[in-house]
Amino acid sequence: MVELELCPNAPPPARAFPPTRWSLVLEARRPDEPKARAALEELCRIYWPPIFAYLRRQGYSQHDAEDFTQGFFANIIEGDTLQKADRNRGRLRTLLLTELRHHLADAERARQTLKRGHGIELLSVEVLAEAGSPDEPTHEDSPDRIFERTWTRGVAERARASVRALYSERGKLAMFEVLGECLAWNGVKVPYRALAEQLKLGESAVRLQVFRLRQKYRELLEAEVAQTVATPDEFREEMAWLIEKLRGAK
Repeated sequence: MVELELCPNAPPPARAFPPTRWSLVLEARRPDEPKARAALEELCRIYWPPIFAYLRRQGYSQHDAEDFTQGFFANIIEGDTLQKADRNRGRLRTLLLTELRHHLADAERARQTLKRGHGIELLSVEVLAEAGSPDEPTHEDSPDRIFERTWTRGVAERARASVRALYSERGKLAMFEVLGECLAWNGVKVPYRALAEQLKLGESAVRLQVFRLRQKYRELLEAEVAQTVATPDEFREEMAWLIEKLRGAK
């Protein structure tokens, strides 16, 4: 599969700011409003896996990591972190990891937070199931590396799912299922001839379809990244970081 080319110095997608992930954070910090619960659940679905994986690598049991992750989200929303984030947003990835470290530094306080609940009902089993569970960390993985890898995988998978949904809406799901393997980062040659036989198209037509697929994937991947940063400069830096991690992924 040919390595997917993305330009980390490209400008952010049009109308990318203000980022919608930050909009969710700001909605979730207002527990008295109807949208707060839905925003909290959406944030959990998106960012549960990297937080949970980090905690598992820190040595927490699966049960304790689940409880601690919920306590972390409750704490970050009801604390002053989001008030500060409203004034100086920055990267959501960096904010969450920094706050998680702070949360872990005072484990006893965090456990008491879980017991009190801070007035926020813990998330339902259904929500946690939708968030999914990352692979168990290996011994050579550091907690930071686990967090970064799970975060990167989540960004890439959400962009891929968006492309798949788009092709499905256009009645081209079968084409996506065949060509989806071309959305790869490690440089193995795309078997255009074999793909052409599967799709019963000419090889030049397949090359064009692969180009369009990658182009759409690039747009949606950039849109995912744009939702977690606040400025064009941060967008470019975060894209460069993401590309580096994707190229190094196994």
